[in-house]
Amino acid sequence: MRTRWWAATAVVALVAVGGGAAVWSATPRHAPVPAALHDALTARVVRHLEADPAWATESTMEPGYQPVCEGDVFGLDPVDARDVGQVRSVYAWVFCKWLPPAEHRAGRTAQELPAEVVPIAVRLGQPDRFEVPRDGEGVYPADIRRIFPRDVRDVAFGGFPGLDAATTRLDARVTALLA
Repeated sequence: MRTRWWAATAVVALVAVGGGAAVWSATPRHAPVPAALHDALTARVVRHLEADPAWATESTMEPGYQPVCEGDVFGLDPVDARDVGQVRSVYAWVFCKWLPPAEHRAGRTAQELPAEVVPIAVRLGQPDRFEVPRDGEGVYPADIRRIFPRDVRDVAFGGFPGLDAATTRLDARVTALLA
């Protein structure tokens, strides 16, 4: 009798674990963002951040600083969107540097400016709104899980995959604006 109970418990446990694995593997993965959407949405995210007064104070509390950004879109909601009008949320990595006011730019270099590299969710609408994970050991991972859908969290946790190229482009833009 006792042997049958353990055997039945083992079968139920295997079915439950197997069913959970089937559900997990059936979770839709974000398909690569189509190139035309990628470029248009990356430009929209960058324009939004560079113009948003709340983002202007994201890295520095000093007045008059202007963000200059590069980005890379890694996911969309809905995942099967085929034109910008269908997209509700954009998930991207952004790298921004903050230019000081014009009267304080002389002698500054791109490397010494305040900077931030962060995954971001931009909710498209009128107006677009952004959401970034907060700093902090316990807070950052919880915010990633809250802000980003499960199917793109690994990218949000994994770091900006094109950071070297983005750094080169951003530093060139910033250097031109400092001149």
